[in-house]
Amino acid sequence: FELFKDFARDDIQEIAPPLFYIDSKQPVAGYTLMNVLRSLKTIDMEKSVTSEMNILGTQFTNVIKPVFRNEAIPASVHVFRPVESMSHVVISEELAQAMTGKVVGVALIRTQTI
Repeated sequence: FELFKDFARDDIQEIAPPLFYIDSKQPVAGYTLMNVLRSLKTIDMEKSVTSEMNILGTQFTNVIKPVFRNEAIPASVHVFRPVESMSHVVISEELAQAMTGKVVGVALIRTQTI
């Protein structure tokens, strides 16, 4: 978590919920949950791969493969959620490189930026 603080201290929130092993009910140590606070309108919806979903009568656009607008992402921002798809978390190339070999339990997927 310290690595994320180094890059994005004001854009993240550390949450330390009680975690327990399902079988033994013993506490699990060494984990931190991170809530990404910054959101930016960055996705080019016309160039992205999307689908439409109807959930309980409300229509939603699901972003399957986002294409980001480079000019909408400030160079100083290293982690954010796109407003168009708040379930995604986006990190900078610089932060991704710094994470290599230091962070476990995270899958990184290279995205397209125009």
